[in-house]
Amino acid sequence: METLDEFFHKFEEPEASKQRTNVPQLSGKKRKGERGNGNSKQQAVDTEVETLDEFFVSFEKQAPSDSEMKFNGKVTMAKKRKSRDKGGREKTDELASTGKPAKPEKVRKILHAEDEAFASFLENEDPELLEFQDEDLDDSDASGEEGNIESANIVSEFVGDENNLEDAAESEPEDIVNQSLVKGVKKWTRLCESGTANIATCKSMTRAFVELSTPMTAAFGASKKSREQAMQSSESDEVLLNSIMELISLHLKPTLSKLLGTKVAEKREMLYTSLPKWTSVSSALQKYFMASCKVIEANLQYDLIYKLLKHLIVMRSYLRCFPKVTNQVIAAVSSLWVQKSNADVELSAFLLLERIAKLDMEVYHQEIVRKAIAAYQKKASASSLDTLSKIAFMQQCVVQLLALDLNYTYKLMFDSVKSIVLLVKAVSIDKKKESQPELCSWKTVHTLYLWVSVFASIKNFGILASLVYPIVETIKEIINFASGPRYYPLRFHCIDMLVILAKSTGKFIPIFQHVLDIFSQTDFNVRPKKLSVRPFNLSGTIRFSEQDLSEKGFLDCVVERMYRLLLEIMSMHAYSIASPELFLLPIVHIRKFLKACANKEYVQKFKQLVEKMEENAQFISTEREKVAFSIHDSNQIAKWEASMEKEGKAPAALFHKRYVEIELKNKAVREKISNQQKNSKQRRKDRKREDRNKPDFHSRKVKKWKKGKKPVKSA
Repeated sequence: METLDEFFHKFEEPEASKQRTNVPQLSGKKRKGERGNGNSKQQAVDTEVETLDEFFVSFEKQAPSDSEMKFNGKVTMAKKRKSRDKGGREKTDELASTGKPAKPEKVRKILHAEDEAFASFLENEDPELLEFQDEDLDDSDASGEEGNIESANIVSEFVGDENNLEDAAESEPEDIVNQSLVKGVKKWTRLCESGTANIATCKSMTRAFVELSTPMTAAFGASKKSREQAMQSSESDEVLLNSIMELISLHLKPTLSKLLGTKVAEKREMLYTSLPKWTSVSSALQKYFMASCKVIEANLQYDLIYKLLKHLIVMRSYLRCFPKVTNQVIAAVSSLWVQKSNADVELSAFLLLERIAKLDMEVYHQEIVRKAIAAYQKKASASSLDTLSKIAFMQQCVVQLLALDLNYTYKLMFDSVKSIVLLVKAVSIDKKKESQPELCSWKTVHTLYLWVSVFASIKNFGILASLVYPIVETIKEIINFASGPRYYPLRFHCIDMLVILAKSTGKFIPIFQHVLDIFSQTDFNVRPKKLSVRPFNLSGTIRFSEQDLSEKGFLDCVVERMYRLLLEIMSMHAYSIASPELFLLPIVHIRKFLKACANKEYVQKFKQLVEKMEENAQFISTEREKVAFSIHDSNQIAKWEASMEKEGKAPAALFHKRYVEIELKNKAVREKISNQQKNSKQRRKDRKREDRNKPDFHSRKVKKWKKGKKPVKSA
């Protein structure tokens, strides 16, 4: 049987066994001491070709075929894998040059088809060489070296100098990139501050942001394990990303404006795409905006998102040049605006939407308003005490967007009020019970609150003034439908809307009667069947349950709410020239209630209201006797009421002002107490967590349990 060396010598040239051969290195990586020009000479090896690797090296000079190269590379990689398992480690780039790794069955078939004698020899001599595994065919070494070199290329582009690829391959790519980017940030800052930055500097800054943010946002939307790994790997890059974001926020727009000459385009009201140098920065800016959109969608750190939103507000004119990216940013920022996160982030998200809407009213405004109203209604449909502040914030934001275009606002308001009117008609006239839950829902209530807030926020209504009467009548119909005690919270919400409309529009709306009807619908002398654990908060509820009606807190909260509403309506009409006649009806109803009510606390509250109404009526009667104009002179009446309000001597208005001040102080005290309670609970939780983390926690717990355990008496 021939040995492996004897078999290989058959294929060698006659002179190969006598002459000394030079063994070139096949690895794609340069050896230490070699230059990149390849002019250095290799030392000759004074040994004969005896190993399988040396045979392939010498045989490579004879220009082998592609199939032979494939096989030779696979066998070499398998043998090197075997030697690494024994403890040695070699780095080679041979497998990377052979293309994709083949499967073991395909390698055997190719070997038997091309050289059956050689294949049979390998099976008899060393069969382990043909037992390829997936990990043996993996080109991890080659890809690792290529990754290191590619990372070094990225670093050289960021920093601006040529790095040694040999040092880059020996160290970790992430450390190289981070260290070099720190140097790059310092260099870009120095260039921007000195005014010598060029377009290449702007490109490098935006690409650095893209390269750092991509790994952080790649795992979001994937599995939980992938997200945790991404967060762990991105913790080291967060500080660097924040520093790059600060640099971009400070210097990117001034530098681009100086280099592109955007002042000319702004004067002519042109897009920046018409500028001569726009094509040199368009691709870099597009990638930057797309990376920013992904960061917003991934919902990373609030500080980073806050800085990014502020910079997008500044860069909105550049963002406008990319319509598709702008639509993606609008969708991402809209979802961020809906989420309950950081107050600064929410406000910045809305400001960005508003600025984009102002850029192009025809293209972006209507789309943004539709998305904002849909998000507001969706959030309002699940209203609670915890979400009221968020809903109020969203309501004011939508009002600001609606104020930009009153014609489009009129169309939306008309359609919305019409749909609510159809619901009222279906419930009250057609008696459709399936429509009742939709009418008496938070979605309907907050939608009406939205349109009422539009009148309260806009001074010049314009075309919207014609919709005041339909909204008032719709609210009155809802009040008439919700007449039972269970729907008192809904009734109070509707009365609040009428008060806001009356104050903002200056129109007279009769509201007293809707509050006074509760006196005749409720028996305040009934003893409650059970006490309430806590007082009711009508701001976060829309109807009472059957159990709530039998509690003492039901009557208390109804009386308190009626008292506030009557006081607010009374202060609203305090300077009206017709206030003595307006106060006559509530005085009669309240006096009738005082005679029938046996609860001293309720009697004292409403008796104080009657006294202030009578005092205010007497004050206005005395003052209007001094005037000389006719009752038909509306202009003189308006001037007289304005002068009386300027003096501020009406008793009802002064009483309401003192009441509001006391309520604000009490509210501040309640909030302080609640915050102290929350902080104390949090401190207790933190102490428990710290105790659990101590090493002797379980032993101390066992000792405490044994100490408190009572001894068992024997029988």
